[in-house]
Amino acid sequence: MAVYDTSAVYSPGVLYLKGVDSLGITRIYLYDVNPSSATFEDLILTISDPDPVSPTKFGTSYTFYNNYLVLNDENSFSDTFYHVFDINRSSATFGSSIKKIINPDLVAGDDFGSHFRVMNGLFLVGDTDGAGNGLLHVFDFNPVNITFGTLIDTFDFPSPPENGYLI
Repeated sequence: MAVYDTSAVYSPGVLYLKGVDSLGITRIYLYDVNPSSATFEDLILTISDPDPVSPTKFGTSYTFYNNYLVLNDENSFSDTFYHVFDINRSSATFGSSIKKIINPDLVAGDDFGSHFRVMNGLFLVGDTDGAGNGLLHVFDFNPVNITFGTLIDTFDFPSPPENGYLI
């Protein structure tokens, strides 16, 4: 029996639930919540952590962008990274993790992934350099590009805003 601790509705009619079973394994469940759909209220996808560790922080933060679901993950060394899943039901890669985006600098004490956003074909990730200076990493987020998921640039903000985050 799963215990659900996160839920949200994605506008095209997908309900996101994060469940942790009795063994501590985290899974993400996507349900069709479009009343005009033939599969209304059906489970359309179950996603398991592609890099399972215990304890896991898989899927604690997420965002939907077009036909993609971006989920955070963290390993036992507190390194945060992101998995990009294809959630287009007509796609040959539906349900698959199509890209793993990792921290480009892995500095001890950094805060990679503290905040993130996908917009206009870019994946923006907040970070610090370990000394409290703010960083913004910009990744290509256009799946048709050969550079999808690669770092485009990093912006350094030596005097970050009061809360320390840029996005």
